[in-house]
Amino acid sequence: MRRFIDRDPLTGTEHWVDYDDSEDVFRFTQAVDHQPLADVNREQFNMYEPGDRWGLGQKVASIPMPLWHLLKSLGILDDKKKLAAWLNDPSHAHFRTFPGRV
Repeated sequence: MRRFIDRDPLTGTEHWVDYDDSEDVFRFTQAVDHQPLADVNREQFNMYEPGDRWGLGQKVASIPMPLWHLLKSLGILDDKKKLAAWLNDPSHAHFRTFPGRV
C-alpha cells in the first residue's frame, strides 16, 4: 500500500510511504519533478548568443537539491574532473544553462 505524505511546492519534491505486507516493512521514498527546472534551464540555455564567453561566475547548470545531495554523497561534487564529466554527459543536458564543455 502506498500513501502520499507531502509535497514541497518550492522544490517539487514529493514524499511517499510504502508498506509491504509480505515483509512487514515500511519504505519511505521521495520523487522530484525535474520538468519545471528543465524548462527554466532550457530558456536560459536558449538565451545564449554566439560571442557569449565563459568566465568566472558563469552559470553553466542548475540541479535540484535532492540530486545535489546524491552527487555530493557519490563524491562527484568534490572532484572537478568527475563533475565536469557529469555536466558534459549528454544525458544530463537538461540541467545545463550554458553551452560548451565544462
